[in-house]
Amino acid sequence: MTKDNQISKIIIEQLNTVELKEKYLNLLSSRIDENRKTLNSLLIVMVLTSCAFPLIVETKISEIAVGPFKLRDNLFAISIIPSIFSYSYYKYAAIWTEVIEQKFILKNLTSKIFSIKENSYLNERLKPFSFADHIIDHSTRVKSKNWGCFLGLFWIPTIIGLVFFPFLFEYYAVKTLYYKKGLNDIINWVFFLTPIITGIFTILIYYQAGKKLDETRKTEE
Repeated sequence: MTKDNQISKIIIEQLNTVELKEKYLNLLSSRIDENRKTLNSLLIVMVLTSCAFPLIVETKISEIAVGPFKLRDNLFAISIIPSIFSYSYYKYAAIWTEVIEQKFILKNLTSKIFSIKENSYLNERLKPFSFADHIIDHSTRVKSKNWGCFLGLFWIPTIIGLVFFPFLFEYYAVKTLYYKKGLNDIINWVFFLTPIITGIFTILIYYQAGKKLDETRKTEE
């Protein structure tokens, strides 16, 4: 049974009236909006911390202010930023996979409410805008094979780079932290291990997401 069929079965069995479907759709749309706002906030945090860290390391900035928050001790900033970044990326990955699941349900639900095909043009226009979805949709609709290959060669490395860049930054940050502060006490060990452990959990999130997609693809075949 494919993922879409599983979702359809749940909707038919548990949301068996139009009122329930519409109520669930409204709540689901609200949750998706909330999650996307959280993703944007986390992305801002990751960008700021990834930019601030090398500035603190390579320069002698005595104070960094982000809104009401100020870091006057650059050694403490060097210690805490890798953990902040790794946790933000972990949470980003977790929410991102949740949004994917929510969009699967929303797509199936709207097709049931309006009695249209799930992959129809009308139903596709109902789902929340996503830049990644837009790229994939545009690439799959391209009729020219050469142009489609070009888009694939451009976007696939870009997406892979965006996924793995945070891990590279975490490696750089942890390595810098080790050389700057060492592992002389428990606090330093905590600051050193926290981003590593969080990074491992983030990898597990992507692994589980990839495993689900692979299982879905196999069932569809």
